[in-house]
Amino acid sequence: MGRWIDLVSANAAELLWIGSGVLAIYLIARLLKAHPLLALTIALLPLAVAYFFYHPASPSHFIAMMG
Repeated sequence: MGRWIDLVSANAAELLWIGSGVLAIYLIARLLKAHPLLALTIALLPLAVAYFFYHPASPSHFIAMMG
């Protein structure tokens, strides 16, 4: 638990920046009358793409974990 809190506190500014970006995209999608689940998916999609771009082995590990 302590390690998680240390990680969050060390990256608080970056997490706040990412959270505000996700919230902005979500609110824009909601203003365009998107369903809440679709708006959340649209908001989280750039984070998923960035994660898979920086960790290229992740999709195969994710598929292996599910199968």
